[in-house]
Amino acid sequence: MRAALIGILLLTGCAVLAPHPADPGLFLVPPSAAAKQASLSQSVRMTSDKGATFETLAAVEIDPHYLRVAALGPMGNRILMLEWDGKDYREERDPNLPKDFPAKVVLRDLTLALFPAEAVRKALPSSDWTLQEKPGSRELSLDGKPVIHIDYSTADPWNSIIHFRHLTLGYQLEIQPANLD
Repeated sequence: MRAALIGILLLTGCAVLAPHPADPGLFLVPPSAAAKQASLSQSVRMTSDKGATFETLAAVEIDPHYLRVAALGPMGNRILMLEWDGKDYREERDPNLPKDFPAKVVLRDLTLALFPAEAVRKALPSSDWTLQEKPGSRELSLDGKPVIHIDYSTADPWNSIIHFRHLTLGYQLEIQPANLD
């Protein structure tokens, strides 16, 4: 009995001590915080460090009440619709889109990259997370260690080519206005 208890304590202790990649979780910034009203098309390319790639054309609509993102597949069909009003999150998926595709994380990453830094800071899950902003870049850190790094080609993120790197989960997003080559 004592040996079994020690074994359980060792196993649970190892599980608790196992390293987990840092990620701020699924916080979403309210659309009203964007201080923006726009309708635009963006080309989005997601790449994992393991080599997987996903590309889509996204229609993004933002106003003080809603953030809507519609992603189109290679044939022009809508494969994903995300809607966030600051309280309720809704998504519609094409049945062929993998069930584990992290749609809500993509929406979180878009708000992290596009919304004003102060609005993002207010939405962060704890004071252990900090967002630093410099001309042309942002960096989200946990206890001073970089987790997400974002580079912008212009001062206006809504009209910029954005390079987004999640350093601990190992994926990148390249977001650009659809009219740029």
